[in-house]
Amino acid sequence: MNTIRDDLLDIFQTAVAAVGGKSVVSKEIQKGNYPDEFHVIAIGKAADAMLQGLPTGTINTALLISKRGHISAKLHQDPRINCIESDHPVPKDNTLKAGQALLEFILQLPEHEPCVFLISGGASALVDVLEDGWDLSQLQQLTDYLLANADAIDALMAIRR
Repeated sequence: MNTIRDDLLDIFQTAVAAVGGKSVVSKEIQKGNYPDEFHVIAIGKAADAMLQGLPTGTINTALLISKRGHISAKLHQDPRINCIESDHPVPKDNTLKAGQALLEFILQLPEHEPCVFLISGGASALVDVLEDGWDLSQLQQLTDYLLANADAIDALMAIRR
């Protein structure tokens, strides 16, 4: 016999699964407004789950960038998917490498072939391409300062842009 606690946990877990990356992407793709095959760019802490929401046969090639430890072995083993583990919330060398990989992936996409972008929270910290005059240590110091001073995420995002 279920307790009220068990019922509440079941309701909570069902709700979380319904809005999870895999479920949301799967439901969207089932609407049928997408080509049979496409390239994919998935960036963010939920990138792995979102990419797993796509039917396997639809993925031509993919670039997946997520937080270190957030990419499943299943996707790491798929030869069509370039998996890059990056850093969050403070950018590190991998953040800049991920930015370069993203630029290269976009530039190598065949012209007139569709590409689906899947972007979730954390993307702005996981991928960066610095403007002239900036270096990684400056970006790290600024990020550390903003995080330590409890600046709102909106302020942090505006400065990152």
